[in-house]
Amino acid sequence: GCGAGRAMIYEARTCKTCGKEKPGCTDYFYADRYAPGGLDTHCIECRKKRRREIGDFQRKQMGMEPRP
Repeated sequence: GCGAGRAMIYEARTCKTCGKEKPGCTDYFYADRYAPGGLDTHCIECRKKRRREIGDFQRKQMGMEPRP
């Protein structure tokens, strides 16, 4: 959870992708100095999922197999 040494703690936040409310800290949201409140508006879990989807799409476009 939040508060374990390196985690920066903010108010609870709601992810704009999944809509789940999560603790507002860097354990759940990437730090983003340009975002309101200093944290990304999408949770880490959703960001990772989206990056994987984009990577798989790009691999498909290049004729490569998506990652397992």
